Amino acid sequence: MLCCCWRSVMRNGSKYYWTVAGSFLFVSALIIYHGSRQVLLEFQSEHQQHQLLSVYADPAIECLCDDAKLINPSSNVLEIHQSSCSQETDRRGSNQSVVSYSLFGHPDENDEVLRRYFSSIEAKAARIRRYYPGWIMRVYHNLSTDDQMKYLCPLRCSSSVHESSNVDLCHVDSIRTNVINSALIQRLNPRMWRFLVMLDPLVDRFMCRDIDSDIIPREVTAVRQWLQSNFTFHVMRDHPSHGGFMLAGLWGAKNVQRRDLIRRLGQAMIWTSQNGNYETDQNRLDFFVWPFATFDVMATDSYFCNHWDVGSGQVLPVFRSRHVASVTISRDWISSAKISPITSSHVRTSVDPLITKTGSYVNYKSAA
Repeated sequence: MLCCCWRSVMRNGSKYYWTVAGSFLFVSALIIYHGSRQVLLEFQSEHQQHQLLSVYADPAIECLCDDAKLINPSSNVLEIHQSSCSQETDRRGSNQSVVSYSLFGHPDENDEVLRRYFSSIEAKAARIRRYYPGWIMRVYHNLSTDDQMKYLCPLRCSSSVHESSNVDLCHVDSIRTNVINSALIQRLNPRMWRFLVMLDPLVDRFMCRDIDSDIIPREVTAVRQWLQSNFTFHVMRDHPSHGGFMLAGLWGAKNVQRRDLIRRLGQAMIWTSQNGNYETDQNRLDFFVWPFATFDVMATDSYFCNHWDVGSGQVLPVFRSRHVASVTISRDWISSAKISPITSSHVRTSVDPLITKTGSYVNYKSAA
């Protein structure tokens, strides 16, 4: 029967071609729609059940600060947060500026994790307070109660009565928001946690950084230039290995300029990042965000500013002793390091000359 129909179509040429093709496409669309709908319904049901269980299984974890700083220790765990972090973040109100980090691992079980990711957090918070005044250090984490009390709560509770903390702690198992399903957050790739700031209606501008990278003059000056510009997005590339469109720990955006777009991009990345792959954060930025950012981005670049496909490059205008996003060397070094005021002698007007790399340093070398 099918062969007869096909012969008839062939004899009559295009007379029946579009009819058959249209019917085939219509039936295919119905099948795809029905299958997709069933998958989505099952997915939604599964996550609703998981969320219901997780809400009661993972109580909100609070730091035991004094009453002046504690939001509400007896609050209902089921309460929906206005922000994409915590009640403490809600209390700060709107127009927030945030430096967002992901923090995970077991510091008491791994000396390398403790040294590289936990030892410099306190100094980093102090440097953010000094060099990004008014900005909040937001740490997304999944630490146990004991680890949080030991390593993170001192950051929130050590401020004086006259000086509020500039650190917000966001336990991913306790985030409740209408913007994204809590189960998706709990299953999210840990490297993606810092991108949850994209969904926050209280945040006007943010930067995503690596928890083990330092804050140096080149970064501070580049960020200042971006904030004074009309560009929505900001990316930095300051090392030969920084060849991607957007480095997961060296980008930022102004939510206040394109809030709906940034929120939807964040949702798309979260929905598709329910895995533990190492490069998920980088791949999602390149696939989802860069196509929209490419025409509205300040790319502060030392190596690829002449490449048309990675954005219009702005030269890093500060003398180099280390490259942006270089790994923190040690807590002692961080505590003693100083950022000198930016002077006219530091201004650079061309792409960085030749460099030599030694360890985690990249030293300036005259091309003369």
